[in-house]
Amino acid sequence: MPFELTAAAEQFMRRMLRFSATPTSAFRLRVKPGGCSGLSAEFDIEEPAPDSAELLVISGVRMLVDFRSQGLLAGATIDFSDSLAQSGFIFRLPGQQAASCSVTPPQLVTLINTVFPHPHRG
Repeated sequence: MPFELTAAAEQFMRRMLRFSATPTSAFRLRVKPGGCSGLSAEFDIEEPAPDSAELLVISGVRMLVDFRSQGLLAGATIDFSDSLAQSGFIFRLPGQQAASCSVTPPQLVTLINTVFPHPHRG
């Protein structure tokens, strides 16, 4: 298996397929270097080509992953987070320490600025 899915990633992908697809659709995942965990992702729901070499079945999820993305994901674990602090895929690559950056959503910044106003702002 080129990569693994956590239960959270699998659940997100299945939900997207269930609400946006036909029974033959697949979850298209494209990754490129960048982002907090070393990779950033784009995804969509697509119908695979009749003899698509990119079609993989990981944990029972039909996925379209191009060869370049497969190379970047080799040995990785794909997780999914949906919280106030972070929303999206998290890639755990072999030999890589856990991602150390976090993003504060704009709504949380507004709330913090309302509760703890800066003394030098009007």
